[in-house]
Amino acid sequence: MDVFNKIEVEVRDPDKSLIRFIDYVRKIANAGHSFEVVVDPDSRENGKSFGFDGDGPFFIKSVKLNGKEIKSKDDLTENYLRQLQEQEIGKAGIPKKKPSPSFAYELVYKKPAPPNRRGRPPFPVEHRVWKGLVVDKHLKDKWLSDLNNIPNVEIRGTCEGHNKDWVSYVAFRLDPKYDDNKAFLKSVAKKLSQYPNTVCGYDIGTQGRPRFVVATPLFYGCDKQKEWENWWNNIARRINKAVNR
Repeated sequence: MDVFNKIEVEVRDPDKSLIRFIDYVRKIANAGHSFEVVVDPDSRENGKSFGFDGDGPFFIKSVKLNGKEIKSKDDLTENYLRQLQEQEIGKAGIPKKKPSPSFAYELVYKKPAPPNRRGRPPFPVEHRVWKGLVVDKHLKDKWLSDLNNIPNVEIRGTCEGHNKDWVSYVAFRLDPKYDDNKAFLKSVAKKLSQYPNTVCGYDIGTQGRPRFVVATPLFYGCDKQKEWENWWNNIARRINKAVNR
């Protein structure tokens, strides 16, 4: 069962700036994008960034203003969001970050992900809570624990795989000390790609840092369940070996 927190804020905001901001975070994060928001970026003293792991457990269930739920199609946000997207993505020419599921798809099938594909599957997925994080139901505790205890590795997301279009993957970053070592980054991806049913690559993710995705065409419920389970049994050890040996 997903764990949701309810936040109440009373604010004097005639321009509805805060509610528009919250709804914009919902729109982008719920689509499966991870990103950071910087408050007061021009101030060295007050500037602070806040990360939203839309590619992982972060998800806004609903947004209400004075008790009334705001839908994405409401006039309150729609025009405003369109303007922001044009400014920050279209006119400015800033590319959107690729969601990990789409990156995994492209690695496995060696072709672009389908157009308009979002960061989350367009169908219900069973979840459970592991150490306060919402994870796919069939990922074992040991697999998650092993992944989250690899030295010099920060796990950014996992997916058990749901069908041939939504394959299993692990997304991770390395210790920042490796970020500028392109030879090492390439060697990690190459080492992981040598294993059966496994392909790995990296690109530049949030914070301008390298983001790895290691994926397999296998998924929970496929006709090769023993191979799927074996992949998950070994993936933490293989990542550790590729990074730390």
